[in-house]
Amino acid sequence: MQFVFLCKPLHSGRPAETPSHAIEVLDAGWFPEDDLPDDIDPGHVRRIPEAFRVWRGDALPHFDR
Repeated sequence: MQFVFLCKPLHSGRPAETPSHAIEVLDAGWFPEDDLPDDIDPGHVRRIPEAFRVWRGDALPHFDR
């Protein structure tokens, strides 16, 4: 099962200095939809654009039971 969360920074556009889940997350960053890093997992490359479509209201969320 996979979840995609769209988030926004709470600290004046900068992530917090100490991540809230530092033991579970290797790295975190903020990227525009059209400028994602090249080294992300291929599965995320497919899921992230879909998440943005849902966030913009262009598509409904999909829940696979």
